[in-house]
Amino acid sequence: MRVLVTGGRYFNLVDEVHRVLSRVHQKHGIEELGEGWATGADELCRLWALAHGIPVASYEANWKTFGGRAGIMRNASMLRAFKPDLAIAFPGGDGTRDMRYRLREARVPTMVGRFTDTSETALAWDLWRPGH
Repeated sequence: MRVLVTGGRYFNLVDEVHRVLSRVHQKHGIEELGEGWATGADELCRLWALAHGIPVASYEANWKTFGGRAGIMRNASMLRAFKPDLAIAFPGGDGTRDMRYRLREARVPTMVGRFTDTSETALAWDLWRPGH
């Protein structure tokens, strides 16, 4: 299964990343992980995948050329090129929201994590699937 991950640059719940990715890998077998070559959620997922011998496709935003639009341009090209079977969306900001919108438009099943309290230390997960 090809799994695309997205999430905030400041997301730092390492144990949650490991728990979720391990569960998905155990249940479905992650064959390749796609990520946006950013700090935070993307980096934590990339490091987990590499530690488990899973190939990683990284899509870096070209901030120098495209400025503030680089992230959303990267999101569009990453989704088109990677063609995920499943996405995992950790909490994040505008870039994560943009990616979640694109995933929904592309009808990619997406696990969406949301903080359960104001301390931002625990997540609850929902699965969005096309037609549901």
